[in-house]
Amino acid sequence: MKTSPTFGNCSLFQQLHSHLTLQEYLAAVALAEQPDCEKIFCRAYFNPTLAEMEVLPMALGLVRKPDDFYAALEGLPESLNFANLRLRARGLAYVYMIDQQYLQRLTNKLIQITLNPDGNFWRNERSSRQREILRSFSGVKEHASEFIVNNMVQLLRDKNSPTRASAVVALGDIGGNNAETVLLNLLNDEDDAVRAHLAEALGRINGQKTWDALMFLLNDKERSVRASVAKALGEIGGSSAVEILFQVLKDKDGVVHEYASSSL
Repeated sequence: MKTSPTFGNCSLFQQLHSHLTLQEYLAAVALAEQPDCEKIFCRAYFNPTLAEMEVLPMALGLVRKPDDFYAALEGLPESLNFANLRLRARGLAYVYMIDQQYLQRLTNKLIQITLNPDGNFWRNERSSRQREILRSFSGVKEHASEFIVNNMVQLLRDKNSPTRASAVVALGDIGGNNAETVLLNLLNDEDDAVRAHLAEALGRINGQKTWDALMFLLNDKERSVRASVAKALGEIGGSSAVEILFQVLKDKDGVVHEYASSSL
């Protein structure tokens, strides 16, 4: 049986990925040291390949005045795939501090993208692009994460259940301890769709309290919620998840049983 090439204890793919990340970092360092860094940075933004790499977001975390670069980006045109917005969002994973006005505008845009008139954006044709934007906010630094999540809390308290569900999906994609903390307040939400998306969101975050929350939802009366827990466990993986999924196979509901089988 063929096995993937290895280098030490890592696969060749992992080695190549690490090598690429190192090269991107070195390129970002070199860029940040240039006297005309901002001009080079803005020109690079118009290169579709460079705009999707981590060089520019990393550079935002290395320059002395990231606020100037965020101001420059806001003045540049947006692309059809929202490369500008995603670049500014990805930069938050490297920038330790930016002026609150830039963070507020990014957060407002995030909320705007999260909200949808029918509340079902993750099920329609726009799902892929919107989820890609949401994931650009993942891994942000602590100060930015706290600010963003605190602004998103208002959506979790909305009386409209599709709005709460949309916010749950968004926070699951954003991830982090702050997102997990506020999501745990929805374990007893009155809407089963919200609880179902909550299970999947917590699975994606896989934080310190994820397991206890999933075990709680596994006893939910609605099969959609229990099925979502099974799906989340499959994505988390590991021997503990497998052990629980074998127990879920005993669920009398066929849909839940099917999800558990698929996850296994």
